[in-house]
Amino acid sequence: MARSARGCAVLLVLAPLLAAGRGDDGAAVPARPAGDIEALRAERLAEQRVRCDELVAAVDRFGHLDAFAAVSRQLLTRVEERFVDVRDGVFTDIALENWLDWNEPRAGGPVLPVLDTEATDHPYRAIVELNRELQARGIDFLLVSFPTRPALYPELAMELPSMAGFAGFCPATARFTRALLDAGVEVLYLAPEFVAERYGVAADGTRNDTADQLFLRHNQHWTPRGAELAARKVAEYVARYPWFERGPGKEGTDFTLRNKDVEVSIIWGGTPKGAKPERCKATQVVPRPGRRLDSVRPSSPIVLLSGSFADFHMVSSADFTAQLYRHTGWPVDKVNPKGGIEDACRVALSQKSEADWKRKKLVIWMVAEQAFKRGQPWRPIPIFDAAGDATGQDGGGEGGGGGGGGDGW
Repeated sequence: MARSARGCAVLLVLAPLLAAGRGDDGAAVPARPAGDIEALRAERLAEQRVRCDELVAAVDRFGHLDAFAAVSRQLLTRVEERFVDVRDGVFTDIALENWLDWNEPRAGGPVLPVLDTEATDHPYRAIVELNRELQARGIDFLLVSFPTRPALYPELAMELPSMAGFAGFCPATARFTRALLDAGVEVLYLAPEFVAERYGVAADGTRNDTADQLFLRHNQHWTPRGAELAARKVAEYVARYPWFERGPGKEGTDFTLRNKDVEVSIIWGGTPKGAKPERCKATQVVPRPGRRLDSVRPSSPIVLLSGSFADFHMVSSADFTAQLYRHTGWPVDKVNPKGGIEDACRVALSQKSEADWKRKKLVIWMVAEQAFKRGQPWRPIPIFDAAGDATGQDGGGEGGGGGGGGDGW
């Protein structure tokens, strides 16, 4: 009975988002004019374009990209069971291979593979089409991406004269982001935030605690601090949508926060030789006694398409999904079929019913940068048919993992 009552309470709080707005006193709240909504959306896009242009300029100004490409190719000759040792931990073969594929020009092609936007197996087409379909239904769409460990910590594998002015080794994704923004897709590329907090805060207050990083040393996934940082920045962006109001989840009532050093012993995607459980700083999102953490709910107005990054550190109550709930108050409708960040999640999205779609206000697609690579998993997958109804596609034998493990193995 307690759980049933709790569910009713959440649905009551959802009502302002799922129907015409109502104020706290129950009085009708006039809907924001469509012109205002579009003006605010244009403002967000313009701000992200400026941010993106600044990132492109900073990456180009720092340089050393050709040297990093050469080092990446050399590292790939020493890979053992998908890992290669660097000065502190490992890099993965997938991260290095996909960086080279995405960032280096192809003979006879465009300047960068990232700009080959006409190909039907290019991430650009899949993302633009999903945005178009959702916008036609009045549903907001946000692509979220972030750099991988090699692009964020190149000094672990090569000599650099100085890290002053370092903005991440991410020239292609910054330009890809700009192309998507120009096509009207809202994108939050977290490279600037990740670069700013690459290392934790040391005892002297500076960010030079090299023991505290955003990615695990012996796995491709982020640390609890990386998950929390991403969730916090996504929550800040989502709060800018005109329909957004903080959800029902409240600290002290529904969960408490606990700062704790946790031991990460669950390794997804294999374990390098000599790897040991890693001790990481975490802010845990802990349910109140007698309750469960209500971070996932299919009736939520917010859909999260994701891969393994959304769940990693769930055992420690410090995963991205829990942190997003902490920062927004909203559970999410999480769609993350195993091994299918590029295609299987879109197939699953197409199988939602019309009743499901009537509840939705936002779809977030969180894609690790290393998943951006031309390939069959990025083929067009319609979510709605020509009449605007959900297609209800069968994933068949094509979904699930043909993308080479970009987001999780």
